Amino acid sequence: MKIASATSSLMFDSPNTKEDQSIDDSYRDIINSLIGDVASEDEQKKQAQDAEVKSFLDDLSSKGAAKFLYELNQDKIDKKVQEYKAKLMNEMGDSPEALAKIDTMINEFKKELLENSTNSLDSSKNNQSKNDLTSLLLKI
Repeated sequence: MKIASATSSLMFDSPNTKEDQSIDDSYRDIINSLIGDVASEDEQKKQAQDAEVKSFLDDLSSKGAAKFLYELNQDKIDKKVQEYKAKLMNEMGDSPEALAKIDTMINEFKKELLENSTNSLDSSKNNQSKNDLTSLLLKI
C-alpha cells in the first residue's frame, strides 16, 4: 500500500508532468491545425465542384441540349485531332512534305470522327423513336 501511494505521488508530483502537458498541448495544437487545413481544403474542393456544376447547368440551360451536345462533341473531336497531330508530328517530323501529308491525314481523321459522331447521334435518335413507338404500342 505504501509502495503504491509512493509511486503514484512520484508520477504526479514529478517536475516532468508540466513539461509533458506542454508537449501534449503542442501536439494537440498541431493536430487541430492540420485538421483545420484538411477541412478548409475539403470546403475549397466542394466550392470548386459547385462552381463547375453551376457552370455546366448555366451552359446547358442557355444553349439548349442540342447545341450543348454539339459543342461537347466538337471539343472532344478537336482534342483527339490535336493528340493525333502531335503523334504524327513526332513520328514524321516537320519537313514540308511531312507537314503536307500530316494535313491530309488530319483532315481525313477529322472527317471520320465527324461522320462517326453524326452516325452515333442518328442511331440514338432512331433508337429513341423506336422505343417511343414500342412504348406507345404497348400502352394500346
